[in-house]
Amino acid sequence: MTPGIPDAPARKIKKSYRSVRGSLPSIDGGPSLGYESTLERDFYIILSMDPVVERVLPQPVTLSFLDDSGRKRRYTPDVLVTYQCGRPPAMFEVKYSSELLEDADLYRCRFQAAAAYAAERDMTFAVITEDQIRTGRLQWATFLRPYCFRAPSPELEARLVGALESLGETTPAELLAGFPVHEHGILIPVLWQLVARHRVWMDSEAPVTMQSCLRYRAGT
Repeated sequence: MTPGIPDAPARKIKKSYRSVRGSLPSIDGGPSLGYESTLERDFYIILSMDPVVERVLPQPVTLSFLDDSGRKRRYTPDVLVTYQCGRPPAMFEVKYSSELLEDADLYRCRFQAAAAYAAERDMTFAVITEDQIRTGRLQWATFLRPYCFRAPSPELEARLVGALESLGETTPAELLAGFPVHEHGILIPVLWQLVARHRVWMDSEAPVTMQSCLRYRAGT
């Protein structure tokens, strides 16, 4: 792990009867991601399907700060994300827009402390709400994520990839039209798995449909 960047959660997520809490299984066999709201869960779904994300660490660090009255407070940002390709790590606070209005002064002090902590370590800090999370990208990731857990089908994958290489840019409907109708039922899940594993390109900012644009990623 990069020096100065947390490599383990600062606190554990406890059970609660007041909010939806749980854990999201890892695609690659790593630790599950604990969440304290459905909005956090949705953000983790998006992150888990982003090919440039290297690691997601919930509850990365607990910070001490002074509020406007001089009282000492503690604050734990929701998640730390590290990336590939030289992109700096980022800490995020995940909140509904309505929550940010409830105690704006306290949140301001919290976020100032997090931004200062991040800047000292060449990281970024941002607050992210449902407006950035619950978009077409979430629908795309939610639909495709379960296919990451399927066992690979090399023979069927090879047939689909061969057809994609011949067609160039196409759609799922056009691609499947080149195969016998009775095979569509077994080929569609394999196609979605290829997209989920980023071997086939599809616009990740829009929901998955049979008219979505597809392109084979050469070299994958």
